Amino acid sequence: MIRTLIVEDSPVEQELLAHILTMDSAIEVVGIVANGEDALEATASLRPDVITMDIHMPKMNGYETTRQIMETHPVPIVIVSGSFVSNDMDRAPWKQVRWPSLENPGDRGIPITKRRPKP
Repeated sequence: MIRTLIVEDSPVEQELLAHILTMDSAIEVVGIVANGEDALEATASLRPDVITMDIHMPKMNGYETTRQIMETHPVPIVIVSGSFVSNDMDRAPWKQVRWPSLENPGDRGIPITKRRPKP
């Protein structure tokens, strides 16, 4: 079972994501929160296997939330957003993404920007 946390401020999007995800019997939605601050608490208490993350939310946006989660409780995060601003790519949480080491699963990984390209 893949334990999933939905982080989304729109009730309509929350319901849509939960519906889509639970169509797969291998996915369990363990929590739904509407802002980044609640996401930090839910991540620590629920220990999801994966998080869907909105970008534009009240209290704490998806960028800062992703950064803090990756520092404290690294977990795969899928960005799901209904809006896009062109400068989003420059500030992005992808700059915080780390690739885990297959040789050492406990390793927090190597930042994407420091990985060598495949030959």
